[in-house]
Amino acid sequence: MDKVKALALELGFVETFNVCQPVKSVCQEKGGLLNFDFVIVIDFESTCWDTKDKQSKWQNLAEIIEFPAVLLNLKTGKIEDEFHQYVMPVENPTLSEFCTKLTGITQETVNAGIPLGTCIMLFNKWINQMSLERKMTFHKPCIGHKTCTFVTWSDWDLSMCLQNETKRKQLKKPDVLSQWIDLRLSYRKFYQRKPQGLKGALAELGLPFTGREHSGIIDARNTANLVYRMVKDGWQLIITSSTQLSSPQVNAKRCPLGTLKNSGTPLSREGQSKGRTLRSTFLNHSKPEKDNLVKLCLAPGNIYKDKSNKKTVGNGLLGKTSPFNSSRNVPDNNNFMNNVLNTSTPKRQNLVLSSCKRTPPLCRCGRRAVCKVANSPGPNQGRSFFTCPNPRRSLGMVSKSCSYFMWC
Repeated sequence: MDKVKALALELGFVETFNVCQPVKSVCQEKGGLLNFDFVIVIDFESTCWDTKDKQSKWQNLAEIIEFPAVLLNLKTGKIEDEFHQYVMPVENPTLSEFCTKLTGITQETVNAGIPLGTCIMLFNKWINQMSLERKMTFHKPCIGHKTCTFVTWSDWDLSMCLQNETKRKQLKKPDVLSQWIDLRLSYRKFYQRKPQGLKGALAELGLPFTGREHSGIIDARNTANLVYRMVKDGWQLIITSSTQLSSPQVNAKRCPLGTLKNSGTPLSREGQSKGRTLRSTFLNHSKPEKDNLVKLCLAPGNIYKDKSNKKTVGNGLLGKTSPFNSSRNVPDNNNFMNNVLNTSTPKRQNLVLSSCKRTPPLCRCGRRAVCKVANSPGPNQGRSFFTCPNPRRSLGMVSKSCSYFMWC
């Protein structure tokens, strides 16, 4: 081998480059492997049920009840900081007996917890504080900064539990949680054996499991100890999983009118009349046709009337026509638009309250919101929304309503 190298140098086939010494604060990338300085271990606890029937029914509706995170220094093996909050479930507010026995979390604990949206806000604040104090960046190396990523025992915490719940409750998932390391998968690939749970993986390496099993903060601490042991054994941290960023998908049934461009999707909910869809007021009026017919655009039916003979001009369907009195000449463009502008105001329509599949959230009063349907003529007619159940007062009386409002 040395002779081949010497011959290559002699023939000029080997080029030599002067590489400067790498900065210590920059993570080195070798073959797709990143050497991280910190990891944040996350282990959620969620609502759960005993029987298989109930579990299969509610498995996609699990709600986080404990949100722990521990910051591990991979150089020293010490846990430098922790984030821990108990979360109040709202879709299934009563914990099952099985859930209480498994996690050790009581009903009083979750009743005193905070909503998931508030918990995510506090978590983002904690992440920003850790980043500023330790000059950390997440997932990618940056000059002058240390690098950090997230670790979970499995993909369930971030790809299933948090992802599904934030979508159901229309919450923004932190963008830093879009990539993470599945430690169970990494353990299996590194040691070439399938772990028997977190406690079994620690036992195989001679590490004790400290504390109560299935407690979120306890599991996170023990997972951090396992991470440090694997790093000492030569394991290279590789990001194994990722999800799309939490920018919400545009829903034609819920997005504002201004965001719909060149789209024929109705703004009303499915199963309701298409006559509630608003596209425009009137088409440009062209010359009168032979049968003295006037074409009308999509508009609520039986509301635009001609005052001269008090007959309905349009019946609310696009492209359909209604005749004028044959003894009367069709007006020109100016008179036609004047008649349109002087028509009576459209009346409210009595809409049937559509069944809302979502569980109503809690309003600012702490009560369960009610689902109603907007029945005023306009772009949002027919859309369902949540509002405070307390009645609104008028005529100078004090309102007991908290003015809570959210589209379904």
